[in-house]
Amino acid sequence: MVDMATAFGVFANSGYRINLHPILKVTDKTGKVLEEYKPLPSPIFGQKVLPDGVAFIISDILADNGARLAEFGDNSELKIKDKPVSVKTRYYNDFRDNWTIGYTPSFLVAAWVGNDDNSQMSGLVSGITGAAPIWNDIMSNILKGRAPQPMSRPPGIIQKAVCSDTGLPTTVAGATCSTDLNTYLKVPKTPMDKLLPAIRRLIKLLRIYRQSQTDNLETKTETVYTDPTGDRFCMTCPHPSLISPTPTPAP
Repeated sequence: MVDMATAFGVFANSGYRINLHPILKVTDKTGKVLEEYKPLPSPIFGQKVLPDGVAFIISDILADNGARLAEFGDNSELKIKDKPVSVKTRYYNDFRDNWTIGYTPSFLVAAWVGNDDNSQMSGLVSGITGAAPIWNDIMSNILKGRAPQPMSRPPGIIQKAVCSDTGLPTTVAGATCSTDLNTYLKVPKTPMDKLLPAIRRLIKLLRIYRQSQTDNLETKTETVYTDPTGDRFCMTCPHPSLISPTPTPAP
């Protein structure tokens, strides 16, 4: 769970990896603080391991309650009322354990359920019925009374409406349809991308030039056979011999 919390924290911290600090404060018997961890106000001190745009898209997907309707319904334990929260479940087919982990930009909660001897749990305990209720209770209590905190959208993120049934842009579909808002990462153009239009125009001009050339052009009438697969073979054209010439023995 420590590793998973660190990994999912990368998404919550816009691509920065922040190590966990389980011990926040050490005091003596009189209450004197001997040692205390004080985090910096910005995650910039962490290690950037993922582009912020990628982290945002993953968080946006995990916060989409509509994408979970078919599997979990509208009011599952993965939904925190009136709060945008990114969340993911995991369980194994043998039901030995399961977990739920979810986060906002400020808080991350991971819940694990299983037997300490790795034996199979009784009943059909999945991520939504095992760890999710625990996760929901903790996260709901943490966010109670706090203003909703959606993930901050970084530059380079594009959102466009698409048809819910086909996934095509509404302008391409050409018909009225129910729409979803899809999120895309804008990839910056490389120097080669800027040259592609000119290269395409040059290729087109070369083709036109070659088609207009008739110098040194000889026309012949040949018999061509097309087989059932669509391949064409020239029956009367000269073909290279496939038989290697017999080498002349050395004297």
